[in-house]
Amino acid sequence: MSETCPGAAGVLAAPPDAGQKRVLVVEDEPLSAIVIEREVERMGARVVGPAGDLRTALALASEAHFQAALLDVNLRGAMSYPVAEVLSARHIPFAILTGYDRTMLPAAFQTCLLVTKPVFPAHVQRLCARLLASDR
Repeated sequence: MSETCPGAAGVLAAPPDAGQKRVLVVEDEPLSAIVIEREVERMGARVVGPAGDLRTALALASEAHFQAALLDVNLRGAMSYPVAEVLSARHIPFAILTGYDRTMLPAAFQTCLLVTKPVFPAHVQRLCARLLASDR
């Protein structure tokens, strides 16, 4: 996992105030979304979404209040790079979840915190810990 995208810190424990934190989940695969939601909630944070399509993801990324995001790249055939751009512009730390190789990402996102699918519960917990810690 690379950790040079906006706000990606190297902490592995949830911050003590994680219960007050909110995480945007952008994922179009229902089973993956369930796993991600469950693990975010187990960390003591609230889930915003999940957004399963680009339109919903863009709306939430632009308007919702949250401190971090987990972003699937391919949403039913639409690439979610515009969502990543909104998150970057808002200085919200995020991680990319994808089945794609890092080199397939646009140059602006090749150094982002990235987890290659399938995403396991432990991945989600580590990602949330890093992202939420970076929001302090």
